[in-house]
Amino acid sequence: MDKATYVDIRHQLDFNKPAWMIGATLVFEVVFFWCIIWLLQQPSWPAYIASQLLLVIFFFHAFALLHECGHGNIHQKRWVNVWLGHLFSIFCTLPFFSWKYIHQQHHTGIGYLDKDPTLRAARKARETQKVPLVFSLAWKYWFPLIILMQIFTLWTFPIRHSIEVKKIDRWSRNSAFSVLFLTVSYVVLFRLFGDFITARNFLPGFILNLMFVEYINLPHHLETPLYYSTPQKDHFNLWEQHSVSRSCYYPGFVELCTLNFDLHTEHHYFPTLPWYRLKKVRGLIAPKLGKEYNDIGIMWYFKARRKDLKKILLAT
Repeated sequence: MDKATYVDIRHQLDFNKPAWMIGATLVFEVVFFWCIIWLLQQPSWPAYIASQLLLVIFFFHAFALLHECGHGNIHQKRWVNVWLGHLFSIFCTLPFFSWKYIHQQHHTGIGYLDKDPTLRAARKARETQKVPLVFSLAWKYWFPLIILMQIFTLWTFPIRHSIEVKKIDRWSRNSAFSVLFLTVSYVVLFRLFGDFITARNFLPGFILNLMFVEYINLPHHLETPLYYSTPQKDHFNLWEQHSVSRSCYYPGFVELCTLNFDLHTEHHYFPTLPWYRLKKVRGLIAPKLGKEYNDIGIMWYFKARRKDLKKILLAT
């Protein structure tokens, strides 16, 4: 796709963020959460199993909405996105500003091993021609170690970033605030509702959610082309994002559960477009890209999971 075609498609899209939409979203999520709480209070096993499955969706919604807040896609005002982002962070355990900073670098450095911080594992694997055994085993046996490491990385980001830049800058301070906010929030919640916030009530759903996050997120860039930047080429333009990202074709129910997070090429084309308008983007860019539009089905990840992790990281 060339720039002129991209600009033409952009002019056909609505980037407004109506207040009623976030209002409706918050009402839905609150009602959804209270349904889960009600199920957890029922004595039957079917109700308990249903509560854990619904927790997976609720936790992923929290992550998807934090992602929207990070891009400023929830509301026109920045402070609304920031504070709602912190609210959603409580339910997905990701410090908002830490995640926002790293995710911004992901978008600007996508496809480049030396610029995208989410590709550090792939870069190290290429440089050493090795993958730590613990990661290979976690990959083989479906343990969500990759996502757990992401959570650890985000929680320790303020310290690591300050060391890297050799000063305490704005991102260090903001990220430290997000970590402190989550810490205080969890302490308060456990003090108020400690008898209810138990491993039995929330741990199975949380672990299943980590597995679901890997299932949804990893296919977006796994086994896509990777490069090292050069003086001649050090970034991909917005109209080139299909070269280094991939969308997934899931049934409508799965798309509802993920808030269109599967439309990832579309998101990389227009990162400031709200999630509920990405469907229109697919209809506009897929015909233009033709065979260059990278779209995989629901079973792709299951096939990739049977491959050796080292081969995957070294092949991309």
